[in-house]
Amino acid sequence: MNAFSCNLSAIDQEQRKRYDLLAKDLLPKHLEVRELPDGYGFRFPNNRSFFTALSEWATLEQLCCPFLTLTLELHRDQGPIWLRATGRDGVKDFLREELVHINEEFELRLGMLEAGSDPESVGSS
Repeated sequence: MNAFSCNLSAIDQEQRKRYDLLAKDLLPKHLEVRELPDGYGFRFPNNRSFFTALSEWATLEQLCCPFLTLTLELHRDQGPIWLRATGRDGVKDFLREELVHINEEFELRLGMLEAGSDPESVGSS
């Protein structure tokens, strides 16, 4: 059993909707994932509005998962954006489990789009 869990009640319903929208839009756009000693790094393309949206997502993520250290880096000379998610012992395992879940959800949505279905309508009867 994992010692870490996110407190979803730390954000209100409107914040949760925004968080979900940002996560679905931003996270699949990562260009690279790097394993770090205490977490993971995610490389994204350099884009001002993308950086702003990623910053908003990180702020909401921090509210419900305060045990994470989230670092956004905007590299010189129009280099990439790096989001690093790190923390104390055990956080890396927690993040690995979350990445599997996010990847499965993304692959499901991608498969539905390729099949011509609307993934937003699933489960919303």
